[in-house]
Amino acid sequence: MLSIDTGYVTRVLQDLVRINSVNPVLDPAAPGERAIAEYVGEAMSALGADVRYHEPKAGRVSVVATLGGSAPRWTWSACPSRSQASCATAACTAAGRST
Repeated sequence: MLSIDTGYVTRVLQDLVRINSVNPVLDPAAPGERAIAEYVGEAMSALGADVRYHEPKAGRVSVVATLGGSAPRWTWSACPSRSQASCATAACTAAGRST
């Protein structure tokens, strides 16, 4: 049975909420999603995922993380249109973080 490390999930969610990732289309002075994409990419890389970044427009960075193993592969993608909370939950669930 899969066990979720709720402490880890809580820390990730808190970190994600603190990162300013306002869409520059909504506010030209906003930083965009680069910092949040890099945070998620680094977290997924630390779990052994293959991480790729895509930046179709300046400041609009998406991250794709793929985990391998003996079970079917999980691929997780964070794009600017997803909420920060759903991104963190998807990342931790796909990674199989356990206590």
